[in-house]
Formats: sequence, structure tokens, C-alpha cells
Amino acid sequence: MSEGSAPGGMDDDLCIGTGAGPEVIEANGVTLAYLICATLRPSASHFATPPECEQQVGLMVYGPGEVVAPHVHVSDERQEHGTPGTSEVLVVRDGRCRIDIYDDGRRLIASRELATGDCAVLVAGGHGVQMLEATSLLLIRPGPFRGPEQKQRFQPEEPA
Repeated sequence: MSEGSAPGGMDDDLCIGTGAGPEVIEANGVTLAYLICATLRPSASHFATPPECEQQVGLMVYGPGEVVAPHVHVSDERQEHGTPGTSEVLVVRDGRCRIDIYDDGRRLIASRELATGDCAVLVAGGHGVQMLEATSLLLIRPGPFRGPEQKQRFQPEEPA
């Protein structure tokens, strides 16, 4: 688990979610994001997010000849998890960018450079993205999208 890395006394890191799972960014006991680096290669299927998370993101690993049987997903009324805002998943399809992750107080908690294949699961707080070169992002979020008024832009708080 990581309590940030950001400008203003903290360093600016590359995506470091390697080994057995993702990097978890937290502040004040609240999980803000899960960073899944392209270098993460689990030997078995593994969910990067816990079962109670609004976004379920998993790395599914199959051997040659294995089959996922045809199936449908049962309709299910989703309960609110007490998480304000909307969660998002960003996958860097091509290029490089820096993602800044903020807590609910709009304080910068972590900055990470993401490259092709890296993924950020944003579940609380706020975020901003600066493209470091031409970049293509795959964005996944719950719908329906309610338009530009669904976003609240802000000026980050200065680090203490």
C-alpha cells in the first residue's frame, strides 16, 4: 500500500504495481486508486480490485485450450457503496502520461507516470492526467453519462 508520491516533498514515480498485485494508493484510510502496470504478469487469474469495489477489474490468465463457457450475467440491482462520484478505469493503449491522484480534500496524494499497457482504477477522490507524448487512453466508467455537468473541476490544494 502506498501513501502517495507527489510533487512538493514526495517523488514522481513510474507505475510500480509489480509482483503479486497492483499498487494501491490510499490517503486517510480511503483507497483512491489501484495502479496495474503492464509489467504485472500473474501466473493465475487475479482481481486487482476487492469484491466490494464498484469497478471489478481482473487479470484473467488461461492456458492453451481452456474455454470460458458461453454465459450471460444475471441482472443485479447494484447498491451504493457510499463512494461519492463515479469510478473510472483508464488504460494507456499507446503513449505516456502522468496521472495525479487527489484525496477528497483535493490534496495531491500521488503522481505516477503511466505507459503503454498500464492501467489506473480510480475509485475515490479526484484525478488529473497530463499527456507526456501523444497518448491514446481507453476509458471505462459506469453509465449512463450525464454530460459535462457530471464533472466538477477544481484547483488542487497546495501541499503542506
